[in-house]
Amino acid sequence: LIRRPVLLAVIVVALVAYPNDSLSTAVRLANVTPTDLASMVLVGVAAIDVLRGRNIEVLRSKIMLCPVLIVGAAGLTTMFSTDPVLSLVAVVRYAQVFLLVPVAVVLVLRTWSDVKILLGAVVGLAAVEGIIGTYQAVTKTGAGYDGQNIRAIGTFGIGDQIAIGTVVSCGQVVLLAVALKGKPKHRIYAAAGVALLFVPLLLSLSRGAALAAVAAAGVMVLSAGLRRAVKFGVIAAIF
Repeated sequence: LIRRPVLLAVIVVALVAYPNDSLSTAVRLANVTPTDLASMVLVGVAAIDVLRGRNIEVLRSKIMLCPVLIVGAAGLTTMFSTDPVLSLVAVVRYAQVFLLVPVAVVLVLRTWSDVKILLGAVVGLAAVEGIIGTYQAVTKTGAGYDGQNIRAIGTFGIGDQIAIGTVVSCGQVVLLAVALKGKPKHRIYAAAGVALLFVPLLLSLSRGAALAAVAAAGVMVLSAGLRRAVKFGVIAAIF
């Protein structure tokens, strides 16, 4: 794992699916999961590389200002919170999710093969959660919605009902990128994957996740060029 640290990132992605049996949606002070522990190991390995003088140029990149600004904004709002202690925990979580882990992932990606492995893990996670979520919705074994247990939640439990929407939409973004810019022989399969993942996304009954996925897809299609955007628009209109 030390020689191929991208595998640590893959483990972090895989552990996201670790079953959550929580039945509460209440806000808690802290909830350390196996994913958190694995992500800290990943951050530690990336930090060791930096201390050894590797990837310094990556940290100096202007793009690295984005996660720093996000966490800085979260810290600033904590000053005006009605519950600073609970808000401080949220800032720590923000620092983990939006700063430490993303930067660590960038640092451990050393080859294009590493990128493909990690993105494949993201798509795999989305597919697994999508299948489980669809089964839950069809068999009415998911979370409650309008008096029926028809809400797809995957392995995330009732305590984190919107997580499946985030995971599935991330898989869609990866597949859409392949459909737009990948090899011709892979594009049709990637496009089919995007369409199939819309099923569990809709069954998650999370309008926010669905709208975010559509917005992200729109930006990606437009950035790929007007001609391709029109083509995808026609296909979307047909469906």
